Amino acid sequence: MQRQGTPKAFETIVGFGANGSRPHHQPGLRKLRKRDTVLIDYGAGYEGYCSDMTRTLSYGPPTRLFERAFDVVARAQAAAIAEVRAGASFTPGGSGCSGRDCSQRVSGVWPRLGPRLWLDYS
Repeated sequence: MQRQGTPKAFETIVGFGANGSRPHHQPGLRKLRKRDTVLIDYGAGYEGYCSDMTRTLSYGPPTRLFERAFDVVARAQAAAIAEVRAGASFTPGGSGCSGRDCSQRVSGVWPRLGPRLWLDYS
């Protein structure tokens, strides 16, 4: 991004272990361990707008919980993508998919569509 002259939207965030589920955590002294869930959050600015991309991965073989969470989120994402189209209604704060596709939760967390999908064209 920087090689293309695009400014960062914010400082890149990398969290793992307990911080692997907190995209805006404060860094600590804990070291990365095998099978930790790793969260990487970064973005770029463009013409007054900021992008945000978050990636989650496993350091080493994933745990069963990670695999289950990945499966639930992948299904919720596929359902949301299938519903997104020009003119479709969108409920701010909604899950982005129907209940039947998001009926599972993992460790008390329901899958949700990330940041709201709109731009202000005023």
